[in-house]
Amino acid sequence: MEHQQVRNQYTITDYVLQLVKDVDTSIAKSSAFFKRFAYKNGTDVNEEFVPSYKCEGVFKMSELFEISQQALPQTEKLNDEDVAQLAKKLEQLWNAYHFQADFPNALPIRQKYTLMREKWNCEVKLASRGETHIEFCHHEPKNCRFNGYCTICNDLKDED
Repeated sequence: MEHQQVRNQYTITDYVLQLVKDVDTSIAKSSAFFKRFAYKNGTDVNEEFVPSYKCEGVFKMSELFEISQQALPQTEKLNDEDVAQLAKKLEQLWNAYHFQADFPNALPIRQKYTLMREKWNCEVKLASRGETHIEFCHHEPKNCRFNGYCTICNDLKDED
């Protein structure tokens, strides 16, 4: 009897759909996380609830979100639709944990996704109020990796 090779029926798009569900799970956990750490969002916090510490720790994004960097597919393995879906969803996840990605204006979505993926294992500091801004521009016009998109470096070039 011949054995027929069983092919994996799943595609990268199927994987992306599952990853989006995992991101949604992490987003849902964010409010409980901030309650546990008594995050202040500009309103008064019930002093009886506030533990002796405030939410001002340093975390690796991958650990905070409970999603490893390896779980995020490399950009070149994704089609345009999958990249757009993941980039949007990851930005929502960052926002849920009060991170603001400061991308250069009009940066293509593939570059946004790549940058977020690169930052995934970085340590980030949570603020007890407001947002933590994550910048991607190093303010070096000669070495800018966002040629044509980075208004900061374009402004610095004009000052020279």
